[in-house]
Amino acid sequence: MSFDKLVTKVALDLFSRRVQGHTGEIAYQNGGGKLFAQFTHANKNYYPYHGEISLLSVNRDAIAANLQDVEHAIVVGPGPASSFSRKEYPILEKLPNLKAVSLIDLSADFNAQAQGVLNQSRILRRRIKSADDYEMDFRDAGAVVPAKGKAAVFLTGGLVTNLHNAPLNGFPDQDMQSMLTACRDLAGDDGYVILGYDTNQWYDSLEKAYDQSLAPFMKNIMQIIADHTTGINGFDPHPNNFRYEMQWHKKASQVAHNLVFTKSQRFSITEANGYVRNFAFDIGDELLMMSSIKPLPQKMTQLAGMCGLVTANGYFDQHGLVEHIFKSAPRHPVMGPPSSSSTALMVVKAP
Repeated sequence: MSFDKLVTKVALDLFSRRVQGHTGEIAYQNGGGKLFAQFTHANKNYYPYHGEISLLSVNRDAIAANLQDVEHAIVVGPGPASSFSRKEYPILEKLPNLKAVSLIDLSADFNAQAQGVLNQSRILRRRIKSADDYEMDFRDAGAVVPAKGKAAVFLTGGLVTNLHNAPLNGFPDQDMQSMLTACRDLAGDDGYVILGYDTNQWYDSLEKAYDQSLAPFMKNIMQIIADHTTGINGFDPHPNNFRYEMQWHKKASQVAHNLVFTKSQRFSITEANGYVRNFAFDIGDELLMMSSIKPLPQKMTQLAGMCGLVTANGYFDQHGLVEHIFKSAPRHPVMGPPSSSSTALMVVKAP
């Protein structure tokens, strides 16, 4: 699917509210990645990024010790070089049997930056035989990324958007299971998944983490929609026409990232079949652009178990950030008593 077709689909789903919180598919393109990087550096209270760098740094050797037999590292969403070089890369250097690295990101620029980090590493240049990258959603990558030995999938936190479709009336079990299943598919049998996520549910710290410095990134999505939606007419994406607003939905364990209309708009999108879709939004109307999920470890352990992943180890910090290491069970396991590791998270607190 071309980028214009993808944006058109996202726009139709967004404005019709058929799918909620899914603009992360397009948000990091057309300058969005740079704006997000600016947000992470400008907002020192954005602990999902800054705190995770510290958590991974403190526990780098311990995490790597769990992965000594890994031959193929699959990094989902490496992000900009400033992130990849401080999160996943220091762990990759500690894996003695590593032979291949695969990068999967929605942004070709982020993949290129991560490749640059790998190319500058004397250790990894000698050790790895191949380093490829894929500009795509990782949920679709299982059938594309070839197996290259025992794999470890790295999916760290720090991003604002997590799920394709995240309704706010309850925890999105189905979408989370879909994400975990995609990780399991990439890891293959007897592989690993290193999943970074945020368990913090304190409103005060969430409000500081997602402050108005996130607004330019969110508002840029509207410019992307205006520039790349085929058949759109009458839509004004000017930043002054929208206000960013975060909302905490405890029942759903999600922070909603909304854009609120500050100016009434009437516009249309002509679909490929010629059908004209008309949209009307008044001042105060809001759109759920994306959401940040804040699951508890017990919930993640439960859902992961349904997807063939069992807890191997885990690390957490004072903010509630978790690096949860799962091991993938064989697709057709030998019958026997259930493993106790699938029911509890072993945690090692970062100092």
